[in-house]
Amino acid sequence: MLKMPTLLLVVFNLCACAGTIKEPDCATKDWISVGYDTAKKGKSIRTFDEYTKMCSSNLSPSAKEAYIDGYTKGVIEYCTFDNGYKIGSTGRTIPNICPHELRQEFLKGYKKGSFDLSEKIRVMKGEAENEKFDKPDTSGGGGGEPKNSPL
Repeated sequence: MLKMPTLLLVVFNLCACAGTIKEPDCATKDWISVGYDTAKKGKSIRTFDEYTKMCSSNLSPSAKEAYIDGYTKGVIEYCTFDNGYKIGSTGRTIPNICPHELRQEFLKGYKKGSFDLSEKIRVMKGEAENEKFDKPDTSGGGGGEPKNSPL
């Protein structure tokens, strides 16, 4: 009986420590890189709100501005025709992070990638169907006389 409360106390203390480990690096975090990486992953700029909650008072006053600067650079690199094509051709859903000025090129690439993926799937399905019909029947159930027939 004594083991359960002790175990719970240990787990609680470990969890409390795990929560505070993240906070000290909030003050020294490279927020430009964090913003840049967030955009390059196709995540919303609102991801910063999670950092605000997590870091609370350890967040430096310039963190948000630095994050936005990095995010802006990342979005410019993310919202390209080539990246849109890459995302479309892998079947991923389209993220809604590209600003209007960059969105059209990104969407063109995404649509082209999605189309190419659809074509590739269509061709593969067609080849699979052809293989099914081209294979000889080796089950012994097709044509000819049964082997044990008295005739």
